[in-house]
Order: sequence, then C-alpha cells, then structure tokens
Amino acid sequence: MPQHLHGPVFGTQFSLMYLATPAGTLALGLIVQAVSIAPLLFVIGALFIGVTLLVGFTGPLRQLRIEATDHNVTTE
Repeated sequence: MPQHLHGPVFGTQFSLMYLATPAGTLALGLIVQAVSIAPLLFVIGALFIGVTLLVGFTGPLRQLRIEATDHNVTTE
C-alpha cells in the first residue's frame, strides 16, 4: 500500500471498528428480545469454542509453534 494512503485506510478501518461496537450491541439487544437469553448464550458459547478450536488446530498459531521450534526458542 502506498505511504500516502496509510492515514485514510487506517482511519476508515478504525472508524468502522468503532461503529461496529454499538451496532453489535444494538443487534444483540434485538436478538435477545426476540429469543430468550439461554439459547443465545449457548449459540455464542458454541461459536466461541468452535472458532477457538479452528484457530488452535489450523493456521497461524500452528505456524508460530513450528517457527519457535525451528529457532530453538524456549517458552518459559
């Protein structure tokens, strides 16, 4: 990415990130009103565990372990 675009790109990224927080809260509030809280918490928990397992067993975290053993780095 060209240097002169760093400011606008990161500004847009952070603006969208800060906009997502209240939008997510509003959406979650509407979902809680439509469905009771217990099934919603179950679904959120299942998604959290699923994403955690997916990231843990594939992708970047496995690559970090491989790179650490390649460089004889101890993790104490």
